[in-house]
Amino acid sequence: MRFSITLIVVSRNVWRVDQTDPNFNTPLPDNKQKLKQFYTLLMKGLNTMQFLQKIGQAESAPPPWGLWTGLFTILAAFALIILGTTIGLLLFSTNTAFASVVGWSLAALGMIAFVRITRGRTVEDWRALGLAVIPPRLPILFLLAFATAILFDLISLIVTGQSLVLPELFVLFNLNTPTLTPIDNNFLVWGIAVLFMVVFQPIAEGLVFRGVAYPAFRAKLGAWPGFILTVILAGMFHFLAYSSAPDGRWVTGWYGLILPTLDALFFTGVRAVTGSTRASIVAHIAFGIFAILKAFLLATS
Repeated sequence: MRFSITLIVVSRNVWRVDQTDPNFNTPLPDNKQKLKQFYTLLMKGLNTMQFLQKIGQAESAPPPWGLWTGLFTILAAFALIILGTTIGLLLFSTNTAFASVVGWSLAALGMIAFVRITRGRTVEDWRALGLAVIPPRLPILFLLAFATAILFDLISLIVTGQSLVLPELFVLFNLNTPTLTPIDNNFLVWGIAVLFMVVFQPIAEGLVFRGVAYPAFRAKLGAWPGFILTVILAGMFHFLAYSSAPDGRWVTGWYGLILPTLDALFFTGVRAVTGSTRASIVAHIAFGIFAILKAFLLATS
């Protein structure tokens, strides 16, 4: 911050002009024009502090449910994962990959129904869930989220030295080979995996974590503690629910726990800044599309 302030002071001394001066926007020599453009970009960068301030703002109104309801909803979601996986294995015991994605899809549909029945009954509920707000420029948000997914993937590659898929897609690959090899290239398996990653999971987890748990945690614990708790629980949920290869290796630990936590940090940040769970769902969809595209490229390479 001191460095930024110094740059601003120096730039003003070079220009010898005040922003309130009506002549501030008059044409400048090339160097001074570039310096002015740099100053403008710098000030826009400093405005990113507003995002952190927005995350730290208290909820305008507490939701009509409390902390324990938020925790219970997460536990119910995990119970549905167990139930859905069990049903999938009973129905398709000869194909573990297919059974897993079917079970998780059933669980996600159960989460959506659970939140809709228990917390989506009134207009007040919808507002507290963050579903009443439809932010503008969703296509721009989608592109930003897709670019962030690429950035997180590059960070993962740099940190681990290996490119893996997300834990939800572990079941589709053999992780015990030097290079990822697909276990099953069945069209139906991949089709359900696409539906799960791009439709079912973003909506389900968006409603559970960013819709129900997030406002309840912030209202009870405070803005930042509630935000952080939501992110941590979402990351742990992913690790416990989807990581089918908890073999203790650093690489699978990163992709199974740390990367999903980073993803949850971004989704929850979108929810905090926009005030919209719909926006966080759109961001999650962008991450899901990237994950599927990467998995498909790895499976066909």
